Order: sequence, then C-alpha cells, then structure tokens
Amino acid sequence: MLRFLFRRALLAVTVALVASFLSFALINGSRDVAAALAGESATQADIEIVRQRYGLDRSLLVQYADWLSGAVRGEFGDSVLYRRPVLPIITEHAAPTLQIGLSAILLALAISVPVGCLMATRRGGAFDRIASALLVANQAMPGFWISLLLIYIFAVQLRWLPAAASGGWQSYILPVLAVTLVALPPMTRMMKAGMIDTLRADFMRTARSKGIGRYRIVLLHALPNAVTPLVALLSVQFGAILAGSVVIEVVFSVKGLGYLAWYSITTADFAIVQAVVLVITLIYAFMTLLMDALNYWLDPRARTRS
Repeated sequence: MLRFLFRRALLAVTVALVASFLSFALINGSRDVAAALAGESATQADIEIVRQRYGLDRSLLVQYADWLSGAVRGEFGDSVLYRRPVLPIITEHAAPTLQIGLSAILLALAISVPVGCLMATRRGGAFDRIASALLVANQAMPGFWISLLLIYIFAVQLRWLPAAASGGWQSYILPVLAVTLVALPPMTRMMKAGMIDTLRADFMRTARSKGIGRYRIVLLHALPNAVTPLVALLSVQFGAILAGSVVIEVVFSVKGLGYLAWYSITTADFAIVQAVVLVITLIYAFMTLLMDALNYWLDPRARTRS
C-alpha cells in the first residue's frame, strides 16, 4: 500500500512540475512579459528597467528555477494589479471554487449512481431510453450555455434565485447546478457501464442461483463492484471542473480561481496566472492520488497489479 501510494505521489509531483513549467514557458513565450508589465505607454528604457527588476533578462530555465524555489516556500511573488503577495490572493479565491466543485461532485454522484443503476437494470426500457436522450442532450450543451439557460429560467423568468454571486448561499445554487449538469453525463454513463459489466459477471450468476433477491443482489453485490470505475473517474471530473471553472465563474461572477485566472490574464498579472495554474494542478494531482488510494482499497484487483 505504501509503495503504491509513493509511486502515485511521485507521479503526481512530476505532473505538477511538468504542467507548471509548460505554463511558465507559454506565458513567457506568448508575449513580452516585461512590456506587458510596463504598460502600453512605457518607453523602451522603461521596459528594460522592468526586465532587469523582475529578472526577465535571464534564461527561461534560470527564471523557472528561481520561481519554483520560491513556490516551494509559498512565495509566488507580488501581484502587479493588487500590489500585495500572490499567495493570500490565491487563498481568498480558492474557497468558492472548491466549495462549488465539491458540492457539484457530491450532487452529481448522488444523481448518477441511482440513475446509472436504474438504466443498467432496466436496459432497453423506457427509463433507459429517456435518460440516455436527456444525457446526450445535456452533454451537447457547453457549460456557458447551461449557465445562461439556468440564469434565464431561474433568475429572469421565475426570479427564484440571484443571477450573480452576491455573498449569500442562494447565489451559489445556480453555479453548483451548472457544474453538476456538466459533470453528470460521463458519470452516469460510467455507472451504467460498470453496473452492466458487473451484472454479467460469474459471481452474479452464482448469487442468483442461491436464490438471493434482485434488489439485494444489486445493492449488496453489484453496486460495490460497479462503483469502482466511477471512483476512478471522479478525479478526472474534478480536474475538468477546475479547468472549466473559468467560464462558469465568469458567467455567474463568482470570485473563484477561474475568475481570478481570467481577470489576471486580461490585466497581464502573470504572477497570479502562474500561481493559479500550479494550485489547480496540485489540487487535481491530490484528487487523483486520493481516488487511486480509494480505488486500491475498494478493488482487490488493483492490489495484485501494484
């Protein structure tokens, strides 16, 4: 178990390092960072002063090594826009993103597990066909369109909920619902596929031959085995939620990491952009490690493969 977790943790750290370097290289290669920091009215002399002040005249590897050594200590530099250290800014904006993401994952899990089970046990029936059609239609709509549709229905027409985040818990209902609808189709299909494969397994036929009731077979024998692929998918879905939070947070004016990344890109605050990329990558890597550990505990086959 410890050896398995160590290998996964080492892989997670490697992924975080590669992602942070690629984002660092893309930020520095996409435009002249010194010119962006100096502003549009800056002269060439001003740009050179900024370049020397922030160490942008050094090689890319030296700049990255210097930034990484500070990031390990929790020092991401100072924000040009906010005029204060980056880490407290990241901490302030991480809470809404994590609250929305975790709430959406739990809600999608609570919906996808029973719906996927019903679709598998009633395969080919009316419920399966209707649910499949709704899932396909849902997945065909991008996140921003789902967000705008929810705002139009619940905020504009019905006036039940606020259209933008205003601080109260009611303002987070629509963002959580939007993220849930985005994550729901792949999770439900994975649950359905896992349940179908489990119901076809040999030990299920043995359970039926012993006269065990249908509902007991599904709940006590099939469900624990069918949920294993869904557990592995959760980390991928949470990473997709974090990556897609930019659009949804901008639509609902949620001051989370996605909104902060978008605003920092538009204002050329690259210290924050780089820090947000690293934080999101680390969260995704941690969730992947956590789901791998849970999958290792749930599935005995994973232990033999390790």
